[in-house]
Amino acid sequence: MDEFWRALQRRASREGGAPAVTWYGADGQRAELSATSLLTAVAKTAAVLVDEWEVPAGARVRLDLPLHWQLPVWLAACDLAGMTVTDSAAADVVVGMTPDPPGDAEFPVLVAGGAFGLPGPPPPAPLLDHARDAMGQPDAFLGVPAPDSAWDLGARRWDRPDIAGAARSLAADLGLHPGGRLLVPTGIGAPTLWLAVWATPLLVGAAAVLCETSDTAAVAAAEHVTARVEP
Repeated sequence: MDEFWRALQRRASREGGAPAVTWYGADGQRAELSATSLLTAVAKTAAVLVDEWEVPAGARVRLDLPLHWQLPVWLAACDLAGMTVTDSAAADVVVGMTPDPPGDAEFPVLVAGGAFGLPGPPPPAPLLDHARDAMGQPDAFLGVPAPDSAWDLGARRWDRPDIAGAARSLAADLGLHPGGRLLVPTGIGAPTLWLAVWATPLLVGAAAVLCETSDTAAVAAAEHVTARVEP
């Protein structure tokens, strides 16, 4: 059972309009994804991986993404599609926001960095255009959730139960409760970053506030933050 996907489905059905991810960009942009919007973005991205690009389950995915709303979308989509997210240079799929092909990855992916994730000019070959390809996917995921997914961080591999356990432990450590809002500033590395932007608030029933700006105090006040991760 994919605990994370089911949790997102339940949340979207019960409180679909409530914020799930709020992002403050370094340049002043702001974007907010409701639970329904997050569910749709995850479904489309997982479908792109599995159906459009035919990336095999278990493929290694490196997310060269900043603290952006696309990060939880991709973490959730990789979980749903059964991928292995890694911070290693050796990856089958490399996801970034710059139009420079990332080395010799079999699936180099360009992700839109704007507040709305809209496609820009078609990227140069061999880059895959996530924004454009995702637009053509159905809003609902029509496949079967993968039986497992993983994170590969150097000497340690985290399977789905490991990720879920660590997510709940982080929530307890931070005092994050259902309905809370978790501030995630810059300067945090994996696995804490991946837990904080996605797994922890999702399983607890909280929301993530991703803050690329330096004025975290103003963002915390404006977003009624109840807990925060310290760099």
